[in-house]
Amino acid sequence: MDTLTKRLILNLKEMTRIMKQNRPVMPFDENIKNLTLLQMDVIGYLCENHKARMTDLTKEAGVKMPTMTDVVDKLVKDGVLIRERDEKDRRTVWVKISPNVKRYAEKIMKKHEKYVENALSVLNKKEKEMAINMINKIIKNLKEGVK
Repeated sequence: MDTLTKRLILNLKEMTRIMKQNRPVMPFDENIKNLTLLQMDVIGYLCENHKARMTDLTKEAGVKMPTMTDVVDKLVKDGVLIRERDEKDRRTVWVKISPNVKRYAEKIMKKHEKYVENALSVLNKKEKEMAINMINKIIKNLKEGVK
């Protein structure tokens, strides 16, 4: 591995570490002190899509079913999410944000978006365009099946 690739990997790891440490936390109630990034991702996905099956959530998050089951179980136990059976197909279980938590979830997602926006504010328009192009190039490479 060349030196630049090593530096890039280290920088990405450091950026991720800092973002995890400094992510905005806005607890729903005293029982929920901190949300993990995966929990925030699940809540964000459900805010945008209103409901999802467990398979949808695992695919979106890129994790295995047991991991997602643990995440959803914790959020259901804490009253953040609810599970509902599909009326037409009782085998299908939908996961949704509980109504009393939805407004808080939307606030958290807006706060998170603002955090990322502020982090990116050090880049000018040209740098942002360059970053988008570079990230898109990496995404394309990943989708084509990097070995």
